[in-house]
Amino acid sequence: MKNLHALLLTASLLWFADSGIAQAKPQTTTSQGNEITISISGIEYDDADFAAFKENLKANQHVKNVKSSYAQGTARISCTYNGSADELWDEVPVKIKQAFKVTAVDKNTINLASKNVAGSNAPATNANSASNQIDTAGCNCCVYFPLCKYDETRSFQGVVYKGLTFDNGMFYYYCSNGTVIQKQVTLSGSTITSVYTQTILKCDAAVGTTWTETDVNGANNQHTLMAKGITLQLNGKTYTDVMQVYHKIYTAAGVSLSKSNYYAKGIGLIKDSDADLNYDPAQAFAQKKSGDSILATLPGTIDQSIVGTWAYYDSVMNWKLYYKFNSDGTWEYYAGSVSPANAMYSFGKNYWHVNGDNLELWYGGSLSKHLSWAMQKKNDAKTGKPTLIIQFKGPETRTYFSQDGKPAW
Repeated sequence: MKNLHALLLTASLLWFADSGIAQAKPQTTTSQGNEITISISGIEYDDADFAAFKENLKANQHVKNVKSSYAQGTARISCTYNGSADELWDEVPVKIKQAFKVTAVDKNTINLASKNVAGSNAPATNANSASNQIDTAGCNCCVYFPLCKYDETRSFQGVVYKGLTFDNGMFYYYCSNGTVIQKQVTLSGSTITSVYTQTILKCDAAVGTTWTETDVNGANNQHTLMAKGITLQLNGKTYTDVMQVYHKIYTAAGVSLSKSNYYAKGIGLIKDSDADLNYDPAQAFAQKKSGDSILATLPGTIDQSIVGTWAYYDSVMNWKLYYKFNSDGTWEYYAGSVSPANAMYSFGKNYWHVNGDNLELWYGGSLSKHLSWAMQKKNDAKTGKPTLIIQFKGPETRTYFSQDGKPAW
């Protein structure tokens, strides 16, 4: 009888296996950690996002034995990890995670879908439902903050906002007529406890436009559109159409935040940098207006070929003197090293132009003056490096060497 029972049990197990009914798998562990399986659907074999994901796993010191395979639009990665699958997913950088939608996750598996998969144009209407393709309307509403791809959507009073995951949490965005509105949501479980709404961008506004809002704590959030169409170099890449927006949070007690955000056309936020708490946008515009007026009357033009830092070695003082010519037509001079503490002629904004064989220098401040020095561009006879030979006193000159690795003239 026992043998018959065992025979029936074996037959039943075989039937379940042959019928394709999925069997629950227990958590698998090895001496090196848990065995994790990651599946990514709707992806090409040479997809850059998949490659970045895989390389990140290989670089993670907690991950071992990374292996991958690909078949019929689905990539699979297996590895061992000293934690659960959801903990591994938490370690993946946000920039890499944003390319994928999580469809399932448990202790040993992560199932993902590429957000580049073609699908419906209709936006999702509930939270945790990600877009699967480019949203043309979202891309075109504000080209400096294109809402093409997003992680989820959430409806606020009938208006659908798109959720983007950043290092400091999830933020929701809505764009209308070139104006981008951000909602910062505080949750307790799945319940919304507070929502702070602010306008972070007015893409079609004129430079100098300022708008102020009051947050949930009663602080004033001031936003000023400082510049459009500027060029910015970042991590070896040049962005030629960038919008700069200055943000300040202040109360009667003082300023708690002062920073500038930089948005590249067609890309979005590429940089944010802290500013002096005493920074005044109105004063900055006044200085720029004054500077533009000076440059308009200064002979010559800004010569981009000499933009950068140039050093002259003073053998008597045993130190270097530096000219720093900026691309906006301002210049600085330093003794010893290029640092604010060593700045000379810092009594006001200084401006420069090149006029033929002359360097036109405007010294700012209360004793402002304009000096014209003879200047030559020459390659050093010994090193072949580019130099600027600039008049100092009478016929005396000084030879300044490029500090930026410029090619020979």
